[in-house]
Formats: sequence, C-alpha cells, structure tokens
Amino acid sequence: MELIVRNWQLIAEKYNGRFRNILAKSPAFIDPLNNEIRRFELHIPMAGENITFRTSENHHFKLDYKFRKILDFEMQIYPEDYLEKISKLLGMKELEVGNSSFDSKYIIKSTEPDYAKQLLDKTVQDYMIKFKMYSFQLTTENESRLMIMPYIKEQNIKELEAFIVFSGYLIKRIIEINDKKPLLKAQT
Repeated sequence: MELIVRNWQLIAEKYNGRFRNILAKSPAFIDPLNNEIRRFELHIPMAGENITFRTSENHHFKLDYKFRKILDFEMQIYPEDYLEKISKLLGMKELEVGNSSFDSKYIIKSTEPDYAKQLLDKTVQDYMIKFKMYSFQLTTENESRLMIMPYIKEQNIKELEAFIVFSGYLIKRIIEINDKKPLLKAQT
C-alpha cells in the first residue's frame, strides 16, 4: 500500500492534481479484527473538471468523471463472455466497430451508434484491450458521467500514468465528438 501512496503522490504532483489517503470504517464482515480500510483518491484536472481515480483495500481501481454539460448520447461497453455469445446467436443486437480483435472481446451498446463508432478509434480500442477494461459506462440522466474500471496495477507508476494519459485522450474525444454532433446529424 505504501508504494501506491508514493506513486499516486508523484502522479498528483506531475499533473497538478490532488491525492487523498482516506482511512474509513469498514463493515465488520470484511475484516472483523480491523474495521478500518484505506481508500485512495487521485484528482487530476481535465477539461474544466477533475478526473477522479479511486481504489481501496477492498475495491477495484476505477475512474469517474463528470462532464460540464449534458452529453447527447449514452454508451456501455463490457467484456463479451459465453452468455453474450449465446445471446448473439439468439438475435441480440450489438454495435461493432469493424476490428475483429476488439469486436470479439467487447459488447458495445449506445444510443447513438455513429457517435460511438467515431469515439472508438484505433487508439481507444488499443488502450481498452491493453488495460483489459471490464466496465465502461457513459451515462446521461441529470448529469453526464464516465465511469471506467480497468485491470491495472495501481502500484505500477508507468501503467497508472499511461491510463491517466489515455483517460485524458478519451475525455477530450468525447467532448470533441459531442460538440460536433449536430454536424453529424445534418450529414445523414
């Protein structure tokens, strides 16, 4: 855990962010002898808001980002498993991007398929495969939020930094594509 603390502090300094090491109460069933758990939060400024990276001793690493304005679409990406393969055989519809190595690993659902395909360029696809993302949700209800859960080693500063750089790229692409969306509708 100390390695995570040191690395996250270094990343916070490098990206003008803020690191929080939080000692919180844990339910007794998680650890009956020690009901305290450490949570880590890293806040990095991006596009007028903060990307928040979180992890703890009992939760997976995740990214959370709240967009300044409501986006015009929603999207969900998750790993394709045997249940989805059977569902596809039975007629489940999914969005594909035309890259068999990506399409065979993920189920993509979106309210705006053209927008999703534009967002999922080769860079995004490569990073999603590299970080073995198992949850990607872009939701829009009262606010627009991006939540991603990758498999990364938070202790590895190079892997953490690569994921932060990817996150910045992805958020900028989402904003850029969303701002151009009326032009996309006019073309169809």
